[in-house]
Amino acid sequence: EGLRLYKDCKLHSGDCKILISGGDPKLYSISEAEVMKKELLHSQVDESDIIIETKSFNTFQNASFSSEIIKNSSYKNIYLVTSGTHLRRAEVIAAPSDRQMVVISHNHISIKLLLTDIALHEYGGLVQYFVYEALGLNSKIKN
Repeated sequence: EGLRLYKDCKLHSGDCKILISGGDPKLYSISEAEVMKKELLHSQVDESDIIIETKSFNTFQNASFSSEIIKNSSYKNIYLVTSGTHLRRAEVIAAPSDRQMVVISHNHISIKLLLTDIALHEYGGLVQYFVYEALGLNSKIKN
C-alpha cells in the first residue's frame, strides 16, 4: 500500500517520501526498516525518497520515533500505512495495508485460530498502551 501511494504521489506532485519504521527486535542483524528499504529500492523507489527509523522495537515505538521525524519535517500530507489490525491504536487518517475477513465455516479451524491470535495480540497491545499511559510510562518511552 505504501508503494502504491508513493507511485501515485510521484505521478501527481513529484515531491514524495516514504518513512519506514522498524528496528531489529528479534536480533537478526538487520532492521525491519532496512529489509523494507531493500524491497522499495527493488521496486524502483528513489533512495533519496526513503527515510528509515531503525530504533523501534514495537508498534508504540514505531509511532513515537516516526512522530519525532515527522515533527521535524515540513511534509504536507502524511499517510499511515499499517496493518488494519493496528488502526484502533492509531490517531490518524490511516491507509491499511491489509484487511482481515472472517470466514464462516466449520472446516477452517486454522484460520479461526490465526484470527484469534491476531485479535488477542492487538487487544494486548491496547491494554498495554492504556496501562502505560495511566502509569505515565508512554512519555518516558517517547523520550
